Amino acid sequence: GLPLITFSPDDFQATAAFNQLTLLAKFSSSVPHVNVFDVHVNTAWGLSQPATVGSLDPRHISIQLHSMDDLSIAWSRFSRTFNGQPFLLLRWSAAYKRHDSPQAALWMRLPGLPLPLHNPSFLKAIGDSLGRFLRSDDFTRKLKNPRVARLCVEMDLSAPLPPAFAVAIGELKVHQRIIYESRIPFCTRCRLQGHSDISCRNKKRKLPSVESVPSAPSGKAPSGGLLPAGTPSPGPNNFLPTMLVASSPTAHHLFVILPK
Repeated sequence: GLPLITFSPDDFQATAAFNQLTLLAKFSSSVPHVNVFDVHVNTAWGLSQPATVGSLDPRHISIQLHSMDDLSIAWSRFSRTFNGQPFLLLRWSAAYKRHDSPQAALWMRLPGLPLPLHNPSFLKAIGDSLGRFLRSDDFTRKLKNPRVARLCVEMDLSAPLPPAFAVAIGELKVHQRIIYESRIPFCTRCRLQGHSDISCRNKKRKLPSVESVPSAPSGKAPSGGLLPAGTPSPGPNNFLPTMLVASSPTAHHLFVILPK
């Protein structure tokens, strides 16, 4: 039979931790020449240390960063084209050949955020409550445009993106709207970035029967569960509540408590 080589799970996890700083450039067709892409990464991305760039397979190029700061800089790049060829920038995962990581770096704007909350420690707390804070832009760091704070946050595309959150400052609660500058589609069936469930070619389109979609009376959620007291029934004319207290992982709204 074939020789069997055994590694302990702990040793494998310790080694895999090294790849937490690995990004994958995924091209829709053949990848560019790796040496040319290497020069592009290490001259145009503004990294503090040279990245190790290598050809992984016919569609992926691996980019090994050497610090979390460089990972944040690289992943938060708005431009995802090389020589006119678009590519996805993904976190490495063990199943990258079959599935894309659902994690993505999303730029967002927080219009009208109270000026004291522009403090870097508060902005990081807000970003970490939404996902994982990567960085803010130069205008936000230098208070050049205090009308809006601009952040880049690592978020899970397989979950609904919250449209707003609430900030608690003692007894004061502030409702804050989120404007996403770009939304990367993610198919939860294929586990791939770049298209949604609706446009998935592999998904069989089954129209629900009339009996399978019961109407929800006022005071009940579409799923049939009771809504909290004072919550309007879902409808096209209802707006977001100004006081948000939902804190479950699947909720569309977040309740952020800033550090003292």
